[in-house]
Amino acid sequence: MDKAVKQAVLSISDNQWTKYRDREIAEIVHCMNKTNKAFRLIVTRKAKQPDLFENEEDVYFYHAIASNKTETPAQIKDWYCQRGETSENKIKELKLGIGMDRLPCGSEQGNALFFRIGALAYNLSVMFKLDVLPEKWQHYQIKTVRWQLFLVAGKVVSGSRYLTLKISETYLELFEKIRILIWQRKCQLE
Repeated sequence: MDKAVKQAVLSISDNQWTKYRDREIAEIVHCMNKTNKAFRLIVTRKAKQPDLFENEEDVYFYHAIASNKTETPAQIKDWYCQRGETSENKIKELKLGIGMDRLPCGSEQGNALFFRIGALAYNLSVMFKLDVLPEKWQHYQIKTVRWQLFLVAGKVVSGSRYLTLKISETYLELFEKIRILIWQRKCQLE
């Protein structure tokens, strides 16, 4: 919060604040210096623990969100908080599930290519989970899917001019469902 935003927040009257979870929420229209474009400022405040040595004007913690969304202030705050939680999980998946925790070379272009390939692998794995795997698997992390699905012990046997994959019966039904769903998705695309 810069000085202008803080001043705008302090100008909100007490009757504009409404209850929101464990704090209060309000909105104002704000315009930055050297521009004519205004935007909504969604502000939350929470009372501080009283202190003998603090000024009276510092009795609240303030948090402001600049937005151009049309929903209510509470809906925007909920969306904003949810977005942060999911993006943290996506970053963790990229780092731990795809192996993007370290960049492989000293070249910026090489690292950019490596990251793009990792992002593509992440997107494909998410698409695979959502489109093909059963509902209980959709909440698994990429690492879990890899360990429980792709690293299943099996044996390829050739005989009578056919190749046969022998796997545990516990995975046979799941693999059959996956194969059928992939075939159905392929037919939908054609």
